[in-house]
Amino acid sequence: MAYKSHEFFMAQAVELAAIGYSQGGCPIGGLLVDNKTGEVLGGGHNALVQEGNPIIHGEMAALRDAGRMPNRHETPCIPPSNRALCAREPLFSLESRASSLAIR
Repeated sequence: MAYKSHEFFMAQAVELAAIGYSQGGCPIGGLLVDNKTGEVLGGGHNALVQEGNPIIHGEMAALRDAGRMPNRHETPCIPPSNRALCAREPLFSLESRASSLAIR
């Protein structure tokens, strides 16, 4: 599989953010991407307003969407997000074994 740029995945995160915004939420989207294969493992958008859940930021929604992985410790991931980090995202990065973070 050909390598896809961070911009490619950022565009997808922005699309997810637009979905969240159209539902009355904050425009924040996130993806969990396998850095070796370029496969999107999970994606989502901020759902604080929609679900009334204070921890469902875009990155957390992506992690929830990815679900359990057979061996997450050997899957280097990139979690693209269309905004800056909050206090929860370092935990997201540790849980997903993120090798880098793309922020726009």
